[in-house]
Amino acid sequence: MDIKLYPSVMCMDFSRLREEICSLEAAGVDGFHVDVMDGDFVAARSPENYVAGVRACTSLPLGVHLMVRRPVDYLEEVYASQPETIYVHAEAEDVPACLEDIRGHGYRVGLAVRPETQPDEIAPLLPSVSQLLVLRVQPGKAGQPSIPSIEEKIDDLLHLPSRGYGITLDGCVSKETVVKWHTGGVQHYVCGIASGLFSVRCEFSDERRKQVCALRWI
Repeated sequence: MDIKLYPSVMCMDFSRLREEICSLEAAGVDGFHVDVMDGDFVAARSPENYVAGVRACTSLPLGVHLMVRRPVDYLEEVYASQPETIYVHAEAEDVPACLEDIRGHGYRVGLAVRPETQPDEIAPLLPSVSQLLVLRVQPGKAGQPSIPSIEEKIDDLLHLPSRGYGITLDGCVSKETVVKWHTGGVQHYVCGIASGLFSVRCEFSDERRKQVCALRWI
């Protein structure tokens, strides 16, 4: 099972966004993870036309993570950037309708879950989901340590009967995280500060390539 790495745009230098994205593309990543924030569901707020700005810099797949209270208000803007997967938070408003709308537009249906949300709370939604984004930290801020209790929840979600969704891990993802959970069946990883991809300047694509190889155990 291939390991898929999606660097978090939240962790990039926005003043050099194109250079950051080009450097990570050259390093061999699989796509990019774009967090959209409304200043309500989480404290931070994204710039306007944020997803479109990322799409203008890359043709690689985008996973768009809507950390917003009312995802329905953002869907048309996100569709225009033709992402691979759109993640709606299980704790947001009108989730079933949003998931159905995403599927109807031909995009992969993603569901994101906060650390405190338990598997039984999202069970009714899972049959509609292609990809489940499990947050190992609280949403909205980069560089947090992982919450230890999340590990049991990940294991539970991997072993639910008739699992028809893939799992993406987001938050404090390091090589050790990938080694542990890839063997358990997790293929997709959002790469932030802990991944090492942002510990070198974007000009040094060779160094970033080494970090990508390390995350894939090469």
